[in-house]
Amino acid sequence: MRKKNLLLGMIALLALSLCGCGSNQAGQSTTEEASTTAVAATDIEESKDVEEEATTTDASTTEESAATADSIDMFNLPEAQEYYENMYQAILDDTYATIIGGMDAYEYKDGNSGIGEVVMSGEGNAANTIGYTFVDSNMDGEVELVIGSINEEKDGTYYGEMIYSAYTYKEEPVLILEGWSRNRCHLLKDGNYYVEGSGGAMYAIFENKQLEENGTKFIYNDYCFTYEKDETFEEIGFYRNTTGEWDKSVSEEITEEEYTNRFDEYSSKILTMELKPFSLYEYSGASSEKNSQPITMNIEWATDAQLSDNTLPAFEADSGEPQVAVVVSSDTDVYNFKVLSLSYEDVDDEGMPIFTATELHLQEELVSGTQFVIKFSIMGTIPGYGISYEDASGNTYYYGLAESGMDGSALLTEIVIK
Repeated sequence: MRKKNLLLGMIALLALSLCGCGSNQAGQSTTEEASTTAVAATDIEESKDVEEEATTTDASTTEESAATADSIDMFNLPEAQEYYENMYQAILDDTYATIIGGMDAYEYKDGNSGIGEVVMSGEGNAANTIGYTFVDSNMDGEVELVIGSINEEKDGTYYGEMIYSAYTYKEEPVLILEGWSRNRCHLLKDGNYYVEGSGGAMYAIFENKQLEENGTKFIYNDYCFTYEKDETFEEIGFYRNTTGEWDKSVSEEITEEEYTNRFDEYSSKILTMELKPFSLYEYSGASSEKNSQPITMNIEWATDAQLSDNTLPAFEADSGEPQVAVVVSSDTDVYNFKVLSLSYEDVDDEGMPIFTATELHLQEELVSGTQFVIKFSIMGTIPGYGISYEDASGNTYYYGLAESGMDGSALLTEIVIK
């Protein structure tokens, strides 16, 4: 696999990556709030100044208590931490391997941009500054994994606020949120997620959103951003919507004061989470160890006997001429085996050909030893078709179907998909 640089600072990517959701939550009256009202009514003969001060103080205390109660409920989960560590083991193992592997082992993938920033800084303390926790942010019974930054340790307990990635679980972990230095993600005390980002002096975005019930998408409560008012780029406008679109035409213009007030309000509700550092994680060693159990994928030209064997799984990519047929098989079970149509794009810095791919056929599992027949036309030396598959850890491999220029044998050539 090739190491990739982090791609940061592009405002278009920032706007796309800031996606979310949040359902409007009605305010709830509490017993303490009712008591405050009763006390205020009883003491109506007190001086007006004293009464107003007491009411304001009580209301503030009530709001803080309610927020704290919500925060506690989110982390009051039905199972022990070990249960959820087992459920999210693949992600935790992979993250642990990335952290421990350091700069030389880091490979970019969805969900580890922020983690990569820490690892690539070369400070060598990532295992103690990155941690994780489990939370049911929207109280729907489906527990999320949150990986975040640790910035405080007190009496052996670790705390942090910024989120690097968050996952929910739908038969397998599903990435729902990703944060890095210019796309800062947080959990609010009411269970909403809060994201803020910037793309230079002109552009800024912040959003308040909540994970949909039993889902993987977000519903927006608020999406605020700055944008130039016109083509002169001389004046910054302030806009908001609840659709999550970085688009003035679907947004209302608001004042700078309202924009700032909303920003300050959400910032004041950021939750400090208790996190378990990865230095204390018990690594299973099962994930992201591609070299520990190498997969051998075999390819050969199909024989007449194989072509006439109707029991073999087969796919015809096209019927053009000259048509050839190959048989591929693996010495290990592989998953999401696909036949791809390839379009050549370029060559990377390491000399690997880069293609765009279109999926033509999917077989969810190719059992070890199973011969899969692929018929396709072949023209020239650049592959027009290829295959991809995943190993048990979810690593994906891409190969082009080609013919050797040396002896004419069928070949699988490793390629990069754009």
